Amino acid sequence: MTERFPVPREYRERDRSPRRDTWCDRLPGRAELVAERRGLTPDGVPGYGFLSVVRPVRDRTGDEACGEIGLVAEISSHPAPPDLRGLADEADRLRTSITAMLGRTPDVLPRAVADRAVETLETCAAQVRSDPDC
Repeated sequence: MTERFPVPREYRERDRSPRRDTWCDRLPGRAELVAERRGLTPDGVPGYGFLSVVRPVRDRTGDEACGEIGLVAEISSHPAPPDLRGLADEADRLRTSITAMLGRTPDVLPRAVADRAVETLETCAAQVRSDPDC
């Protein structure tokens, strides 16, 4: 049977370790449980970054953004292996990168979008650092 929420091969093969392999093996099942509970179906190609795998989904009414955000939020509530970089550190790195990029090329993003991204990353980092379960 084909998995509806596979982990992209490129993501799985980067930075291999036994704990990461186990985490990647469990991720599709966790995504499937969340999708079933929320009535979500896969819609599109999975993407990934350094710390996450994202799969576009649709809910019963076709509101793909809310379904995708819900899926990512719930799956990300499961802790990753300790040998992976922490979410707060990655949020700080992204915030610094966005700020530097805007210093070099200020017109690359609308300022309101960039400000919102930086604020979201700061909030995320602060929340993760204050919550020992994150």
